[in-house]
Amino acid sequence: MSALVNVEFLDGIQIIVINRPEARNAISVETAHQLSAAFDELDARDDIRIGILTGAGATFSSGMDLKDLHRRVSARLLRARALAA
Repeated sequence: MSALVNVEFLDGIQIIVINRPEARNAISVETAHQLSAAFDELDARDDIRIGILTGAGATFSSGMDLKDLHRRVSARLLRARALAA
């Protein structure tokens, strides 16, 4: 499985690439976690002066991955109902 977010460093620049071109770089929950880690690294490093956020393929990002969010919420609701029964 490939990384959902790729990070490269070049002469004081951190390039963060959302790597879900098959989903138009929609931000799933896991993608959001990986982006957060990349941003934390950007914030923590004194040798990085510029951060560039881009998307793989033809689309920067189509926004939140609603299918992923729906699956996660549905699964939690089913677990909660099963526990309540």
